[in-house]
Amino acid sequence: GVSGGLPLSGRGEGERAAAAAHASRMRGELAAGQRAAENEVRAAAAVHAGLASAAAEAGDVPHELDESTRLVLQRWEAGDLGLLDVLALRRELLATRLAWLDRQLDLALAALQIEALSGRLVEIAP
Repeated sequence: GVSGGLPLSGRGEGERAAAAAHASRMRGELAAGQRAAENEVRAAAAVHAGLASAAAEAGDVPHELDESTRLVLQRWEAGDLGLLDVLALRRELLATRLAWLDRQLDLALAALQIEALSGRLVEIAP
């Protein structure tokens, strides 16, 4: 017959030690991932705060641009400006409006990024 001895000592101590080491490593990786996520949210919040502050300092840009456009057209009707001057000023006003809209988009995207990074953004099924 075949005979073999079973180890009576040990009783899975090696497996338990390996599992404990693996669990410890996973806890460390989880903590590092949480810190990284928190840092990303803080950075996104700082970007958003900066953009919001700049937007607040800019005032009511659309109203000011509308008023400027009205004044340009008024000066043209009065004969103070030629057509080329009016077109050049309108181009500048439209470029300014586009830049303002780009900043508004940046602000909205920064807010959206905060929501996504913090886990508050939920996916909507199509």
